[in-house]
Amino acid sequence: MPAPPATTTTVIAPPGITLPQISDSATPWLEAADGPIVEDPTVESAVAAIAAMVAEPPKPEPEPEPEPEPEPEPEPEPEPEPVTGPTQPLVAPPTEVPPPKLPWWKRMLGAKEPVAPVAVAVATEGQGPPSDLPPAPAVAPPKPSIIPGGAPDEEPCPYCGATTRLSHRSCPACHHSLMTIGKRREERSLALKILVGIYGFGTLAFLLSNLAMVGDLFSSDMPMPIVAGTLVFVIIFTLFLAWFTAGLWKRKAWAYIFQWINLILSMLSIGSLGVVFILMGANVSNLVEILEIDPENVAIFTDAILAASGAMLAVLFCNVIILMIFIGLTVASHRDFFAPKVRMSVAGNSAGPEPFNTGILYRKRGMWYMAVRAWEGAVASSDKDVPARHALGLGYAQLKRYEDAHKMLLSAQALDPENERIKEDVAMVERRLAKEKR
Repeated sequence: MPAPPATTTTVIAPPGITLPQISDSATPWLEAADGPIVEDPTVESAVAAIAAMVAEPPKPEPEPEPEPEPEPEPEPEPEPEPVTGPTQPLVAPPTEVPPPKLPWWKRMLGAKEPVAPVAVAVATEGQGPPSDLPPAPAVAPPKPSIIPGGAPDEEPCPYCGATTRLSHRSCPACHHSLMTIGKRREERSLALKILVGIYGFGTLAFLLSNLAMVGDLFSSDMPMPIVAGTLVFVIIFTLFLAWFTAGLWKRKAWAYIFQWINLILSMLSIGSLGVVFILMGANVSNLVEILEIDPENVAIFTDAILAASGAMLAVLFCNVIILMIFIGLTVASHRDFFAPKVRMSVAGNSAGPEPFNTGILYRKRGMWYMAVRAWEGAVASSDKDVPARHALGLGYAQLKRYEDAHKMLLSAQALDPENERIKEDVAMVERRLAKEKR
């Protein structure tokens, strides 16, 4: 079937899907309301995307530039006449008002600073506001609903066509989810930059300190296999840290998940050590009995255990604070790795130059309302397109609009009277109509 021209039918186009090319043969792929039909293998043949099917218009040849005309000689300016009347009061030059600075936590979450400063004209003392200031912008009217007679926040469900509100996360009629994945944050947030900087500095510090340790081992009497094994471990672990840091900088999902695994393991280890030292400090008397400490050394041993437990708990408390900072930075950089879910919207989109093929894709995704709108565009662009009329009739039947389905299928049958499948679908819709009128 030749590709119909672009229409103005507003439907949403599913992102990242390559549309198939439909042949001129009949369309046994259509799914009637009574049940599925065996699909034609020719329908599944893949072709280039719609964007590749649209030929670029030829570029017009550049016209020769006309020769510049000689500029007329400037007339001499008249001499200024002496001022005898009252003079105009002076106005101070515009001053730049600095934009308000965002709080640090908003900058860490990736919020952008306000746009460039606005110039404001300041009048001198005793003078009213200057008359050459631009007028205030008019308040934009609310966006009208694409549903006739509907509220501005109402849109049809892309699956069943029922009226939904933009606050709905699922359709109240067919219960399909109305949420989809939006766009990921374009620029890296301040939290991610700080996190990558900490890991990068830590990787470099680990490499330098351990190379110094390997040098000390090499100069000592340590056997060479142990020195070589230590050096290999240092190199491998440094490469792993560098790979992980690069994954965070490139905003890979696996690096973010690994970061959370690292944080969870750190929390478990700190919690376990904290419990051990608390139990040691609370059960000093039991340790004295188990270790059989001399009575004259019990006081010294007790003081040493309590001091060691307190010091280790203080160290663990500092580690908890550092861990909380890492958790905060990781949570703040979540949008750098994963895009938020957004509400699907029907308005403001086009079916493209192949509305018939777009309708097929919507049908396969279960979006019958969107498929119907795409096929309506295909029918409007071609009066004798039998497959488009056949598909539109079955789409109306799927949405339980049997009157419209009957009219559209009859028009398709009038163009192709010998098509047995259209005859069967007409009979099916007539049975549904009779059942509905009872």
